Amino acid sequence: MFAIVRRYTPDVEEYSIDECFCDLTGLRRPLRMSYETMAAPTKVVAKLASKWQKPAGLTVISGNDLHLYL
Repeated sequence: MFAIVRRYTPDVEEYSIDECFCDLTGLRRPLRMSYETMAAPTKVVAKLASKWQKPAGLTVISGNDLHLYL
């Protein structure tokens, strides 16, 4: 998984055996999608979203809705 993420950015922080954080700065145009579509605004929000609908869910938390999750 980490090798796949490193195809897009070298700045990858391995968080656990199956989780990582990466810097997506500059990838909006090459990937043709918004940063909001690609990822959460911060590491804390990413962790919060990943735990929200365990084990098989996906949660996207926008900046406007962040207060609802905190």
